Amino acid sequence: MKILVDESVAPIVQQQIDIFSMDYPNAHIIPIVKPEEKLLPTFLNDTIRVIVLPRLLTKAEEKYYQQRNIRINSSRFAVDGIALITNKDNTDTTITVSEIIAVLKGESSSRKFVFDNVYSSTFQYLKTLANVSQLPTSGIFAKENSDEVIDLVSKDKDY
Repeated sequence: MKILVDESVAPIVQQQIDIFSMDYPNAHIIPIVKPEEKLLPTFLNDTIRVIVLPRLLTKAEEKYYQQRNIRINSSRFAVDGIALITNKDNTDTTITVSEIIAVLKGESSSRKFVFDNVYSSTFQYLKTLANVSQLPTSGIFAKENSDEVIDLVSKDKDY
């Protein structure tokens, strides 16, 4: 059985699959790992009927699936968190949620942010929190994954 899994919760889901497989060795669960923004369209347009997200569906998403006669059964099994990192030589190590929102809205250019992926659940969550669909053209960057973010931040004291 294939299941769709958001990349931010993939390690937890893989551990659960591994434990389940020890008790049920004939069960074959194959996680398809993608960033959140690519999971929901795949869920709608594929035959895969299980999706694991780091959040509940919005009311609009629930309505969309109900209109297509797709039954939704949600269960919360974990709580996600966001970690912000900075270069060890950066002297400013504190930031507020309001400051993050100001940068995402283009109201402040005093900081730069780099995200692990423009499709990631973290990126989507912060865009929703800031109530923006269009991001500023400077100060916001994205890499392909967390390792690339860590590499960039470790080398650039402006992050």
